[in-house]
Amino acid sequence: MKTGRSALILLIILSIFSFSDARATSLRCGVRLITEGDFKAKVLAECGEPDHVEVWEEERIYGFRHHPSYYGNFDNYEYRQPDGRYGTPYRVKKLVIIEEWTYNHGPGRFMDHLRLENGIVVDITSGDYGY
Repeated sequence: MKTGRSALILLIILSIFSFSDARATSLRCGVRLITEGDFKAKVLAECGEPDHVEVWEEERIYGFRHHPSYYGNFDNYEYRQPDGRYGTPYRVKKLVIIEEWTYNHGPGRFMDHLRLENGIVVDITSGDYGY
């Protein structure tokens, strides 16, 4: 009875791990470690040039209850109150440059995909085996 319960618990744990996504929290380049929040220059210095790069721009709109100056320096942003009425939220437009880098480490290792927004690593994902 006890071994049956242990086997069931082990089976449940293994099934949970097998259905998890391929999200990595870091990228190892030699003895160096790249994590989310690192700058583009550090990634290039530690890992070298990526094998594939995709770049595009997105315009994002953020809403604030108060004037955006309460939330930091927004000099390069365009902000306005949508309909000019008191109490309506301010909208801030921001241009974000997004880059997706792919590192192919060969057939013995998984490929790594990095997503950078305005030069900062925001996501690291492991893919299939390299080629």
